[in-house]
Amino acid sequence: VKLSDILRYMIYDTNVARVPLSDEISHIESYVELQKLQFANRELVSLTVRGNPGNIPVAPMLFIPFVENAFKHGISYKDESFIAIDIEISDGMLFLKVRNSKSEKTNADKYSGIGIDNTRKRLGLLYGANYSLDIQDVNDVFSVNLSIPL
Repeated sequence: VKLSDILRYMIYDTNVARVPLSDEISHIESYVELQKLQFANRELVSLTVRGNPGNIPVAPMLFIPFVENAFKHGISYKDESFIAIDIEISDGMLFLKVRNSKSEKTNADKYSGIGIDNTRKRLGLLYGANYSLDIQDVNDVFSVNLSIPL
């Protein structure tokens, strides 16, 4: 059912310039729940949403590359690992924070890095200089902090 929700959203609901933020967050929640099915310890993934997304319009599929990246590079089946996703809506701003452990064995392929680069370009086109994206790769933790005006 989660996979069906994800595919339906990607195919039918994102063919517009803007979608309700609540729909975008529901898509992220479905993706996270589907990913959690592969882990015996589902507690290593946390998703927190604070504030009321309502029908605030946002560009579709803008946040999911950061979440996908965390799952692609952040989970190890032999070492301790985690993924923490926090979404906060307050004072006319959206704050997305994604933190994940870095696994020794990554699932990198020839397309690695494209998602974040494309998202950075989309953010520039959509918000000009009116957004903040801070990506840090320090020791064993990769973190993304994004803030955009709503």
